[in-house]
Amino acid sequence: MKKHFTLIIFLVTYSCTIVVYGVSSDYKKVKAAKPEIFIPSKETKSLCTYAYTDSSRVLVGHAKHIKDCLANNPRTLVYHWHPRCESAGCYLLSALQDYCDENNYVLYVYAQYYHYNMSDERGLRYPMLVIDTEYYKSDKVRLYTKQFKEDLIGKVLHQYGRIYYFQRDRFVGQYEKLEDLPT
Repeated sequence: MKKHFTLIIFLVTYSCTIVVYGVSSDYKKVKAAKPEIFIPSKETKSLCTYAYTDSSRVLVGHAKHIKDCLANNPRTLVYHWHPRCESAGCYLLSALQDYCDENNYVLYVYAQYYHYNMSDERGLRYPMLVIDTEYYKSDKVRLYTKQFKEDLIGKVLHQYGRIYYFQRDRFVGQYEKLEDLPT
């Protein structure tokens, strides 16, 4: 009886696969499955130099690719996109772009990690940027995201919020919801 129980436990454990998203970048898996969606870091220009027609592709880059664009815009929102985000601060990208268009913001979006459906997000004026893990020398989401945010805003923030608000190249604040933005 004990042997059968052990065998059943082994089979159940062996046949189960647990997938945890967001711990590592998944760059190699996603790039192997969809290599055509990526514009490699070496070819990446500043995000604002790409046309609307490029928005179905994903730029592999770092904070400088966004920072180079900030001084040209009176008001910019940088949104930290997560494919499985379900909090109050998560927005459908097309709705976020509409909000920005209606309220005179320029919107740039960066992805927390590589995901198969990141190129399926439509309605953005500029392509989504995904953080270049080679540039930040880490495949761990927590590490390279922290470094990216520090490069983007120039300091470490210990608060939650997916929206970063800039007036020209001056960082104003980090916000969880659009309603929290200063008027």
